[in-house]
Amino acid sequence: MKGCAVVGLGATRLSDTTLKGKEMGRRVVVLSMAFVLLCVAAFVCPKKVCASDYPAAVSEYLRFLKTLDKSDPASVDKAVERYVTLIASRKKSVCDQGFVEFLRFYSEVCDTVTLSIDKKFLELSRSSEQDKGAQQFIQARDAEIRRYGMRLDSTEGVWIIAQLPEYIAHAFRPYVSKAVQDYLEIRGKELDRLFVDDGAITIPAEEIGTRLAVWERHLARFRHSALRKDAVFLYRMYIKAFLTADGYTDPLGEICTDKSSLPNAWRTYIKDHAGTKSAEILAGYLDICGREGFRHTLAVDKYLEKLDTYLDSLGKGPTHAIYLQCYYGVVK
Repeated sequence: MKGCAVVGLGATRLSDTTLKGKEMGRRVVVLSMAFVLLCVAAFVCPKKVCASDYPAAVSEYLRFLKTLDKSDPASVDKAVERYVTLIASRKKSVCDQGFVEFLRFYSEVCDTVTLSIDKKFLELSRSSEQDKGAQQFIQARDAEIRRYGMRLDSTEGVWIIAQLPEYIAHAFRPYVSKAVQDYLEIRGKELDRLFVDDGAITIPAEEIGTRLAVWERHLARFRHSALRKDAVFLYRMYIKAFLTADGYTDPLGEICTDKSSLPNAWRTYIKDHAGTKSAEILAGYLDICGREGFRHTLAVDKYLEKLDTYLDSLGKGPTHAIYLQCYYGVVK
């Protein structure tokens, strides 16, 4: 889709920044990407956890979060401060549960602030004479929200709100479990490099393979993480991206042959990661593609269906950190 620069869900784009005459077209962009939808379809809709299912401290923290103004970005700092005083000194499992509640709250604040900025920007940009005021407003709001782990960015002429991963990592790393720390470290590194843009993958196949291997090791190491389902989501996304590329590049189309770059990347991965489940999956896919002449056939589809069944077995359901750090992009 036009203007897509995301890997994840749950964020809102702002209005078109191009002002012409007295009228400005407003675009509403639905954030999606073909192979990401394949991943998302396998997950059930998130269900809210009843406060009574949590330890008393987390339930109290959840009640506190509900009192905060989600249209005020400063509420994020208040949520962090309350977490530190109420939860940070408790055992790691409780800290992780509190962190998950913070992530939900943080995502809701980002969405609400997006709508608020969008409304004001439209008011200020109804004529070309007001363009300067609209741009000054954007600059001022960007400076403000950066203090709370957000930033204004744009892609394909569309404003978006993006989260700054270092804010979350700095605030919570000392308190959460090793599993969550590892998750935040991996995601922070990934966000330094654009993954998709305009619906197309922007990194080499070899780098997708590297990310796939990292998440596979994470899943093997942390089998009971509070963010395991998020890690499974990312593992699933990367292996699907590695196998099926994106909406603009069909690895089983005419441009893909036995000697093309994608199958060669599969072969390298299989060799470098021998003995892993992902290498086994890739080897099986490469074999079936070769036997089917790199064409879409029922046999290929059945193999991918079996892959979905295996990925489901790793764990599926509500995700939390996916809503965190969901944008890949460069600050304009």
